[in-house]
Amino acid sequence: MPPGENEWVIEVTEPQVWVLLGVFSAAFFGLIGIVTTNFNRTMDARFEAVRADINAKFDITNIKLENMDRDIQAISRQVFGTEPR
Repeated sequence: MPPGENEWVIEVTEPQVWVLLGVFSAAFFGLIGIVTTNFNRTMDARFEAVRADINAKFDITNIKLENMDRDIQAISRQVFGTEPR
């Protein structure tokens, strides 16, 4: 190319280009780190919420089974006239 046609292009050997590349790279990787951290925290919170919900449902089911056992024992005593051991 004849000289003069390429006068608006900055060469990669300029220090300003390397500074900008470094700044943009640091900003990019910093944002990736922030997004990843927030995503992990959100997923952990969701898993904890699901775990708490499942545990609460198991506790309710356990209470219902205990109440059913008590009722069946009462019916058994009434029908058969025996005390449970």
